[in-house]
Amino acid sequence: MNKLSLDKAQIWQQVCALYQNNSVQKICLNWQEQHQANVNLILILSWLEYKSYRFSEPQLTQLLIKLNEFNQHTTGLIRQARFNWRNYQTEADYQTIKQALLTAELMFEQQEQALIIDTLNQYLASPTPTTKTLAPFNWYAQTLKLNLTDSTEFESIIGKQLSLPSHQPSQ
Repeated sequence: MNKLSLDKAQIWQQVCALYQNNSVQKICLNWQEQHQANVNLILILSWLEYKSYRFSEPQLTQLLIKLNEFNQHTTGLIRQARFNWRNYQTEADYQTIKQALLTAELMFEQQEQALIIDTLNQYLASPTPTTKTLAPFNWYAQTLKLNLTDSTEFESIIGKQLSLPSHQPSQ
């Protein structure tokens, strides 16, 4: 079932709000470290699944390939530079450079989200796939080989967060 296009600003707000939850943040960062998961993709696909969006496996696979390529050439490099910079805490400009790297990383994460949303909007604008459609977060969890209990617990936390009045779009 195709739905209206996704709004970048609304999703950015939703994802940032979800990430403020300590449990969500902890799980996402653990998956990022242990399974090379993309936190943006985790949060966006969780939100989409909660909203009952579905996509075909080829669509989701193509999205992941596109995102991984972008991440390897941009966001991942900035993140690695930020982690490496921790070894230079005695440098005079340490805090200034650390903050600049954090700011750059956040900007690239916004670009990642735009890439994800633009790609998904292309899929939503095209005819409904004739192949089987999948729940997007479940597909990603299986792709990463996440523990079923962990992903179920995560979905429960996300569901509770998204059902709060503060996560409902204003009319």
